[in-house]
Amino acid sequence: MENILLDVRGLKTYFHISLGVVRAVDGVNLCVSKGEAVGLVGESGCGKTMTAHSIMKLVPSPPGFIEEGEIWFRNTDLLRLGEQEMRKFRGREVSMVFQDPMTYLNPVMKVGKQIAEVLVSPTRDRTVIKLLESVGIPDPLKVADQYPHELSGGMRQRVLIAIAMANDPPLLIADEPTTALDVTIQAQILDLIKTIKTEKGTSLLLITHDLGIVAEMCDRVYVMYAGKIVESGDVFSIFEEPLHPYAQGLLRSSLSIAEFRENLETIEGTVPNLLDPPSGCRFHPRCPMAMSVCKEKEPSLIQEKPGHEVSCWLYEKDGRDRNHS
Repeated sequence: MENILLDVRGLKTYFHISLGVVRAVDGVNLCVSKGEAVGLVGESGCGKTMTAHSIMKLVPSPPGFIEEGEIWFRNTDLLRLGEQEMRKFRGREVSMVFQDPMTYLNPVMKVGKQIAEVLVSPTRDRTVIKLLESVGIPDPLKVADQYPHELSGGMRQRVLIAIAMANDPPLLIADEPTTALDVTIQAQILDLIKTIKTEKGTSLLLITHDLGIVAEMCDRVYVMYAGKIVESGDVFSIFEEPLHPYAQGLLRSSLSIAEFRENLETIEGTVPNLLDPPSGCRFHPRCPMAMSVCKEKEPSLIQEKPGHEVSCWLYEKDGRDRNHS
């Protein structure tokens, strides 16, 4: 346990809107150890990004509120910190790379000034140039004097990474860092993040829907569905022998160089409305292996194998017995 850097326990983040309560994150547990790369995967709308925003305490409030849970970073529960303390914490201890650079970069401020704003270094100008060089930006002096709209999407993402790594935080959260980038630039950004992790020993929480990226970048993976973690384990276990029907479906619907598939399978149905989620297991309306108990009662997260957990009635004796009774 002394190696654990981030420990999220029973996190619930709900949105109170006129139609009711949206249970965006509903009892999530996850951890990231020192120097580890952890993937959080699932379909769009499953709660991945909101989990990251909750960790950073960036949930838009109202209507969003962190209802329950603990978010431990080393010996500090972030949910007990006030906003002033949290501002000092962001960037120095935990930083986040967002999926849309134009949303998070100030369009009327030059790039160099935006990086300088987050620095605690007294030699800011020199440090800004070094940071731009470190993320592979050519002609950093010129780029520092430009506005975000003058840069390409890949360059803007590199600037966001430079801002995130300005104060060498121990943990980097990357939320879909290659969204809307072409394949060549995606590879460059992923190589950059991998280099940062290796050279600085930075821990990484990578949020993505792309299982290929997880296979390349991560040590462990959490599979999320409809606000809940349904499976977790090391990346080899999840890819070689996924246990949850949803994880199995995700892998069957992904391209692989290991085997030729003429047609990719799809997961039937759509992600449920979290205003009114299904009873029991939230995946049961789409699950080809659903049993009667799946509709009645939510399965607990159990350790099926060492280090490999799953939330599914197929692996609980009570579920199998009730289905055949």
